[in-house]
Amino acid sequence: MSEYQQVLEEKAKLDSYMVRQFKFIHIEENLSGATVTLQHPGGEAATVQLLTAEARKYLTNLLIKQLAQARASAAAASSSSGAAPSA
Repeated sequence: MSEYQQVLEEKAKLDSYMVRQFKFIHIEENLSGATVTLQHPGGEAATVQLLTAEARKYLTNLLIKQLAQARASAAAASSSSGAAPSA
């Protein structure tokens, strides 16, 4: 299999989990690649092995998006739960 084909397969695996609302819970990098553990809000867990550098770069972009979404959700929750100012 060509490296390009392998990159496409690894990216497709990540995309399929993201579409199903999985979140990254653990990422371990080593000389062989990256082992990524994901978890669905319902409790289901999955592990993906990424061997290509391009797929690991893609993983980083997905992780940044996930963290930005979590931060935005937390900010929205804290602003909506704040007490109304008293007069």
